[in-house]
Amino acid sequence: MRLTERKIEQMTVKPGQRDRLVFDDAQRGLAVRITASGGRTYLAQYTLNGQKYRVPLGAFSGLSLAKAREGAAIVMGQVAHGKNPAVERKAAAAAERARRARDRLTLATLIEDWERLHLAQRRKRYTTEAVRALKYAFKRYLDHPVEELDCVFACSKPPISRPMLAPRASLK
Repeated sequence: MRLTERKIEQMTVKPGQRDRLVFDDAQRGLAVRITASGGRTYLAQYTLNGQKYRVPLGAFSGLSLAKAREGAAIVMGQVAHGKNPAVERKAAAAAERARRARDRLTLATLIEDWERLHLAQRRKRYTTEAVRALKYAFKRYLDHPVEELDCVFACSKPPISRPMLAPRASLK
């Protein structure tokens, strides 16, 4: 069926069904999913190596039919060039989630976790001083993601150099 916005608005799901997919005859791969709760979403569906994939394009309320057709054409073009847009999107989303999780784990959160998990049995004064000392010593690094920090921190003050003592044998 050639989809129109008016037809999509009038479509319903049969009682007892969760959702319904209706494909567009004008743009290969374009479909609209109508849910039992009344939601309508555009998606592109394609088959690659015998497996079906679906790429969501957007909600019916936020995307025109013409834009959905353009989006489906782009997806189908990527498939024609040997790409798998659904897998690429999932990989990009997983990488973004991993980046956000990495960025959330900072030195400050590690110190707080250490305080909560390992210093709970210690005296209050020791706990307070240990956390304060760490936060003071590494205040420049507290908001940095942990993965960006090296194992050895650069201290704010260079180490004090001590004069070398001559071995006893050379004093004679």
